[in-house]
Amino acid sequence: MAKKTMDVAREVIAGDWGSGDKRKEALTKAGYNYDEVQKEVNRLLSCRELIIQNMRAWATKVSAENYRYVKWDEPYGHECAKCHPHDGKNRGWQCIGWAVACWHHGGLPSKCDCGVLDNGTSEKIFKASTDEEALRIARKALGINDIKVIRNGGKLIPTSWVQAGDIGSLFNGNTYQHTLMFMGNMKLTDSTSGTKSVADNIMADRNFSAYYQNRLKMLIRYTGNGIVKPAKKTVDELAHEVIDGKWGSGDSRKRALTECGYDYDAVQKRVNEILNPPKPTPSKGSYTGKFPNYRLVKTNAQVIADTIKWAKWIAGNNDFHYGYGTHAHHNGCYFCGTQRMKMGHGIKMPEYTYCCNPFVGAAWAHGGGDATAYKLCHNTNSWDFSKGSGYDASKLFDKLGHPAKSTLKAGDVLCNYTHVALYIGGGQLVEASGGDDNVIHSKNWNNSIHVGALSDSRYKGFERVYRYNGKVDCDRPLYYGEVSDRVADLQNYLNWYTDGEFFKKCGGADGIYGNNTLNHVKQFQEKEIGKGQGDGWVGPKTINAMKAVKK
Repeated sequence: MAKKTMDVAREVIAGDWGSGDKRKEALTKAGYNYDEVQKEVNRLLSCRELIIQNMRAWATKVSAENYRYVKWDEPYGHECAKCHPHDGKNRGWQCIGWAVACWHHGGLPSKCDCGVLDNGTSEKIFKASTDEEALRIARKALGINDIKVIRNGGKLIPTSWVQAGDIGSLFNGNTYQHTLMFMGNMKLTDSTSGTKSVADNIMADRNFSAYYQNRLKMLIRYTGNGIVKPAKKTVDELAHEVIDGKWGSGDSRKRALTECGYDYDAVQKRVNEILNPPKPTPSKGSYTGKFPNYRLVKTNAQVIADTIKWAKWIAGNNDFHYGYGTHAHHNGCYFCGTQRMKMGHGIKMPEYTYCCNPFVGAAWAHGGGDATAYKLCHNTNSWDFSKGSGYDASKLFDKLGHPAKSTLKAGDVLCNYTHVALYIGGGQLVEASGGDDNVIHSKNWNNSIHVGALSDSRYKGFERVYRYNGKVDCDRPLYYGEVSDRVADLQNYLNWYTDGEFFKKCGGADGIYGNNTLNHVKQFQEKEIGKGQGDGWVGPKTINAMKAVKK
């Protein structure tokens, strides 16, 4: 049965039908219309070029930021930042993770764990006894069926075989060495230890030098519709690209935008608006509300209330989960910049996982506790408290022993030899604990950080109670996770700055520095302070920029 023209064109792009006169002869002999197939090839390749441009732009952007090469066994080393956002401290890739991240950000589909192509898997693909076996391993690893594994019987891959968008693997004999991504025109991008400087670690458009050519023995190529359409861009982004000449002109521009799923009329309208801007409207003047304060001041009651507010927020957020301490080894929080996932005992926890004690310690950190308080989130194991550390050693907490349940107050910390929980009043506690959360790939991760009832029998199982006695008065920037009135001030400003768009997404100023606030702060910093300044930290520079904005 004859194949569809698009399917044959995809095979041509994948290299299955040769080139030039040999391709024409082979297609004609097989009963296909060469001109129609070639026309479809050209159409698909136009989409491919857009993807390559997208990959190159992303790689260039990231190479200029504070990312670094990491060793293969470091956290995040094999992960794509699009699937697993890096925190401010551990941003980087091992070479395979970088190549797949480029693939993903360019617009190709990829499995959400970009660590699937580890060194051992690359060798298994390369050493597979048949091409069918190599393809089976690669498909399973990447989670994509529309790929092709190109080997040359253990010999070097000729440079003429390489296409932009290919993932290439280098070998010394049969031993895997390195992975890279081809960008076209004898250029590549990779993550390598280089000279240990950021600029040399991850670079766009590195030359495909003899060093690489003499070790290249395997390619993995995406064989879907040319290359799939890139991630959707905003009308404003497309309009500026049109003005820069990236989408052609006339009917060619209209066809290219339409084929990639965009509204041509909307884009063209925006182009006309940019080239012929409307007359400016009268200024609305400066913001008259309260600006966020760089100095954080909280009473004892405010710290406790905000600590509980953060803990309940996380309990209702299904992005955060429980992981048993000796397995997940979580010992940090976003406030300290140390929250990260590790693996232990063969169990892989999902991202954003807390053991019981780091969760309660992180709650004090985000609620506003000072340096001594938020160091509590570094205690890996709750049973450390039985040895005189943790809350026992903190001057910010009074030791209450095991008082009558009726005397408990909201904010009291409940501890025993194996567990820590936070009492939130009304006969309830919030804790990180949960059912089958330590089962590999469990479907029941959610609600494992939860609010529950503190029954008499449950309270009897806790051995010690601690009560926070401190307050806060210090200089501190605002950043992700903080709960305070000054975050509400920040949110009110952002709503003014966005002409009400901020509250449309979140409903109002809740005082919690969550994802919506983080995204808007970064956008503000990039626009009002400068490109590359969007780090989400609100300090004097950002606050002064807010005060300088007028409409």
